[in-house]
Amino acid sequence: MDSHSSGAARAVNRIVCTFAGIAIAVTLAGAAHAQSQSPAAASANEKQTTAVYRTFHLTKIADPHDLIRLSDDLQKMIPGATIVEMPMQQAITVRGTSEEVETAQKIIEDLDQPREQARQTFFLANITGQDELNDVQTDLRNLFPELKIYGIVSERAISVEGASEDVEAAHNMIAELDRPGKTYRITYTLTEVDNGNRGAEQRYVLIAAAGQRTTFTEGTKVPIMTAVPDKPDAPPQFQYVDVGLKIQALPESSANGLRLKTKVEQSSVASEKMFAGAQEPTLNQTVLDGVADLTEGKPQVLGSLDIPGTTRRLEIVVVAETVK
Repeated sequence: MDSHSSGAARAVNRIVCTFAGIAIAVTLAGAAHAQSQSPAAASANEKQTTAVYRTFHLTKIADPHDLIRLSDDLQKMIPGATIVEMPMQQAITVRGTSEEVETAQKIIEDLDQPREQARQTFFLANITGQDELNDVQTDLRNLFPELKIYGIVSERAISVEGASEDVEAAHNMIAELDRPGKTYRITYTLTEVDNGNRGAEQRYVLIAAAGQRTTFTEGTKVPIMTAVPDKPDAPPQFQYVDVGLKIQALPESSANGLRLKTKVEQSSVASEKMFAGAQEPTLNQTVLDGVADLTEGKPQVLGSLDIPGTTRRLEIVVVAETVK
């Protein structure tokens, strides 16, 4: 019994000793491993966590917009770094790990190159009005602030100067904007109103293309003497003016659909007097000149014209429709 117990105890001791040996071996091995890896691991960890920064002064990129584009490209390629552009110093500062700063340096050296410059003049085929040309010029300047853009009204053209790729992009945008405009049927209805009583209506229909002015004239030509003869047998010189109704319509595309510029002139002969043997007329004239945003197919009151010497007035209503 004692012998058996003593053998069992020795077996237990051997097991415990064996486990203890394993535990000690493992502990010692783990400690030795930690001790042997500690310098390299610490160095690597320090290299990864220590932030450095460097400022790169650009030598060939001078345009602030190009500098900003380069900064954006760097940020996309090195998302872990902090990148700040400094246009006034023509420089870029990069803050990150050593590897990130080194990568940024290589990229900047590759991209810090002058951009090829170009200058082109684009002649417009469909945009004819000065207002429309100014609108195109304004749109281009908003889209390409780095370009030099000039409108040439007399030649219906736009001159663009800058980096070649930007000039080409502006060319594509001009091609999109310089498309044939719509053609509209514009109906003016003039109604004579006297003390609230509406009289007969007169309708005038004009066909006008977007950006082009169309003029309608109805009346007579009245001679006005412009020079008194200096010799008894010399005839006087006259200039003829239109007297009656004149309507000018200029439709333009707008954010609201259709913008219509209208000028309505109503003139008449007030009286005539003799001057140097010729009749010299005095003219009455009233003018309505304005701009209205229209909804196609919907009539809109533009205003009214007083008829001189009477209590009557002409009420002017307009409606525009696209010509199919």
